[in-house]
Amino acid sequence: MSTQVGEINLDKVLDLLLQLVMLQVKADAADIFLIDKSTSQPVLYKSLGLQKFSSISEQNHSWKGLIWRVIQKRDLVSLPNIWIESSSLVRGTLFKQERFTSYHGIPLAARGKIFGVLEVFHCQELAPNSAWFELFRNQAEQVSLALEIPYLNMN
Repeated sequence: MSTQVGEINLDKVLDLLLQLVMLQVKADAADIFLIDKSTSQPVLYKSLGLQKFSSISEQNHSWKGLIWRVIQKRDLVSLPNIWIESSSLVRGTLFKQERFTSYHGIPLAARGKIFGVLEVFHCQELAPNSAWFELFRNQAEQVSLALEIPYLNMN
């Protein structure tokens, strides 16, 4: 679905933002989940870098694990090696297919309310330093700003 804001195509803006996020944090994949207003469930909104994209839509309801952890913590969740953290991840099959090792998720928020989650994945173990975390937080703020008005106007 392509959302127009004035003359700006939101999908193109988000593609560029996700590309920038991936480039700056050296991620192999990134995605955005938004909280559906009618069901209060996270729904995949945009994704870049995933090879098994079709399996995402098939597993949408089961993607809750790490996303819910980010939402409940209301802060960044960093798992340098997801396989040390848990061998029975909700998305474990997809993580194995994609060869992901490292996960980082951060809430997308506006006016103090979380409306989504930005996730990045790395195929190698990554234990970021404080500069990396600050950069990732800044990127999440940019994505939040781009999505705030369109999200508030969604049904």
